[in-house]
Amino acid sequence: MLPYQQSNFRPCYYTLAAAFFDQMYKAQKISNRAFALCYSRQDLVSRDGTVAGAMSLGGVDERLHDGDMVFATAKQGSGFYGVHLRRIYLREGGGGDSAVSTDAGLKVVPLDVSEDTLNRGQIIIDSGTTDTYFSRQIASSFKSIYKELTGQDYSNEALSLTAEEVNELPTILFQIGGDEAVNKAKADENSDRQVVGLANQVDPVHPLDILIAVPPTHYMEFDEENRQWQSRFYVDESSGGVLGANAMMGHDVLFDVENFRIGWAESTCDYTALMEKYYDLSGGGGEEERQEHPEGNNGHDNTSPPPDNNGGTTVPDDGTTDNNGQVPGASEDSFCSGMACQAFFLVAVVSMVVVVAVIFLRRAPSGPSYEMTGSELELPSASLDEGVRYRDDPAEAPGTGYEEDDDEDDTDLKLT
Repeated sequence: MLPYQQSNFRPCYYTLAAAFFDQMYKAQKISNRAFALCYSRQDLVSRDGTVAGAMSLGGVDERLHDGDMVFATAKQGSGFYGVHLRRIYLREGGGGDSAVSTDAGLKVVPLDVSEDTLNRGQIIIDSGTTDTYFSRQIASSFKSIYKELTGQDYSNEALSLTAEEVNELPTILFQIGGDEAVNKAKADENSDRQVVGLANQVDPVHPLDILIAVPPTHYMEFDEENRQWQSRFYVDESSGGVLGANAMMGHDVLFDVENFRIGWAESTCDYTALMEKYYDLSGGGGEEERQEHPEGNNGHDNTSPPPDNNGGTTVPDDGTTDNNGQVPGASEDSFCSGMACQAFFLVAVVSMVVVVAVIFLRRAPSGPSYEMTGSELELPSASLDEGVRYRDDPAEAPGTGYEEDDDEDDTDLKLT
């Protein structure tokens, strides 16, 4: 994640015209103006890179899903991927990661906050914001119910907890206005069971809303160095709210620009397991390939990941390679595929460029010289500590969190 400028903090977003998925659509490489982000849970991260899930371009890959994909209606013209928040709940701990609890007897308590208050300011889905933030207007009710369920005061301070104690903390549930036509069709198609992700019994008045679960393992962050846990769910903003990356975690989230909707499906987002199951990494054929396609390659070539069920392509979000330094599926017999060969080839090319440059410079006629003062080339020095910071530590600069965007012309990411 990139640090935010302290003087102008806002969730980061980019113009739609510059978005990679839109460029691919205009180049006719994908058939739909859509992309999906699937964030997995990683207890530990590394600066060298951590596989955090997968991104699908042009659609969604249903093979990643543990359940159904349900849809929220996206607000048009908000400048962000905005949604309408109906209600927030706290569910007793120990109910698992899903919106459907593993224990039907667990208490689910709604916050005593009106719908108008919840939506005062924009409520957006923003993968570029690491944590989740809401207005201080919900703080009193949230903290009261949290203490009722846990016997502890809610805090964003670091705490010494065991993994078992973390799992016993409440799960936060967000009820978001759903795309009723699409969700009803999904419910009718599966009338014999409960569709995971719909409000259903939680709100019989709005059963076609969607329900997103953020378990404690997602909003609590573990500090390996200090061996402590810290909540990354904040209730101290002046207005509005941001469902950040930790709220999206454990879901495959589809941003369907054409249809003004955002799809959510619960998922482990395990790209490696997907590749092992559906794609031949070793040359012997994946498990399903051997069962369904004895010929061994499941109708796909051996140079790229298999297409998803909707014609898009799913790739790891960090472009990781295998343990041999190759992209998964690359042929070992391809020209100069080894690391040593590639390094030698690179050194040879650079050497040739240097030789040509030296010859050219020796033959170039001499001419008048011009002296440049140092001041003309100097750039103003700046430290990353001056005016740039991560929003993870609000104590350093209180009051610089997400504010409602009042710029009426700032609508670069309209869903149009």
